[in-house]
Amino acid sequence: MMRFDFLHDGAPQAIDAIRTAKLPRRFQGVAAAYAALLAAALAAWGLESWRLHGALEQLGRAQARFEASRVAAAASAEQIARLEVLVAEDRELRRIRTSGAGIAERLATLGNLFPRHVSVSYMRAAAGGYALQGRAADLVSFDRLLENLVADHRAGQPQTIDLKRDARDRTRLTFDVAAGEGS
Repeated sequence: MMRFDFLHDGAPQAIDAIRTAKLPRRFQGVAAAYAALLAAALAAWGLESWRLHGALEQLGRAQARFEASRVAAAASAEQIARLEVLVAEDRELRRIRTSGAGIAERLATLGNLFPRHVSVSYMRAAAGGYALQGRAADLVSFDRLLENLVADHRAGQPQTIDLKRDARDRTRLTFDVAAGEGS
């Protein structure tokens, strides 16, 4: 059995053989060049691995920023789509609100054109025209209504006129008047 005392014993034989090995003088320059080349290669490898590590870290940070930007862009696109829907709804509501005021104005204009002894049972006004149904006491009252409709350029020219004797009261007339866009 063999014992070693590493603190007091000498170097093992393999290490001692390497340490005491002597190269011939003609190989010493070449060995020094190889050793310098190996040291330079190890230094270059260490430098490049450090730079590669830094570049990979920077790439990871850039990818994280890109992913955050992509998520933010998708959220912005969703918000833009919601806003476009809201803007379209707002425009439609504004159009309805303003068209209601226009229709109310046209109905008021038509209502102000009715002479005495003429009553209305149905009145519809739209941007393109109007339709009236009602009763007149006599032909003179109906004639005044037509004169008023023709004279007022906002009301529009009557295009369809249907005049009949009232079936319930033979002394009165029933009428249907329709018109397109005023001139």
